[in-house]
Amino acid sequence: MASLECGLLPLIQHALIVFNEIVYVDCDTGNDEDAVRDVLDRLGDKKIAMIRNHGVFVLGKSVAEVLFLTITLEHACRCQLDAMQAHAKAKTFGLDNVAQLAAGFTGNPENASIFDGTLQWEGWLRKLDRMGCCYRD
Repeated sequence: MASLECGLLPLIQHALIVFNEIVYVDCDTGNDEDAVRDVLDRLGDKKIAMIRNHGVFVLGKSVAEVLFLTITLEHACRCQLDAMQAHAKAKTFGLDNVAQLAAGFTGNPENASIFDGTLQWEGWLRKLDRMGCCYRD
């Protein structure tokens, strides 16, 4: 998505969850401290930098939030790419009210534990335990 001119489209609800958190950054600099500072400066109060022709940078208040945002973003991107393979015009949420729709998800304080990863965190850990991962070592 970072390399596509259109970027992430508001195609599914998962896209709405992250839509207001994304800033697109042109990859005009090298991989050094100045480049990192440039990306951080452009992020401002956003949490996701889609770095054109490079990749994605995700920030959060916790590992759980970064994981939630990353999983949500990846699902939204995968669905968009799948839809693009149909070579038909995709039906998106109305671009004139996307920000409002997105805020309806993440702007409600009662939903905070859903969108910061804390609701899912224990389940993710149980899944890793079942897989035999050694993250606890």
